[in-house]
Amino acid sequence: MTDEAENVVRHLLADEQQEQIQSYLQRGRVLESLTDGELREQFIGEMRSWASQEPPWEPLTRLDDIKAECALRDIELPWEAVEDSFNVIKNAFDAFVSRNMPQEDTDYLEKKITQYHKQQSRKN
Repeated sequence: MTDEAENVVRHLLADEQQEQIQSYLQRGRVLESLTDGELREQFIGEMRSWASQEPPWEPLTRLDDIKAECALRDIELPWEAVEDSFNVIKNAFDAFVSRNMPQEDTDYLEKKITQYHKQQSRKN
């Protein structure tokens, strides 16, 4: 994935994170009773589980809930502990997209990339 594509993905994920937090809160903060350490351990376990699967992936509600609870508590996720898993997921996603993405989806992503660049140029 190019740096440009990674920046677009990060931008889209920030918007998605707000939606995930809202959904998590509406469902009642089911992970509120876990300690910070337990949340980090569950995050690592969920990322490793995800990396062991082949795309297309099932919804990652548990992982989303863990990330939402961490965000609400301002807990930094232990990304360094899942770097290998993240790279496996990223490579699987890149391969899946290159084999399966219809042209209209490719066009949609190109449009999002253009919008992202316009927003970034306005900030500078």
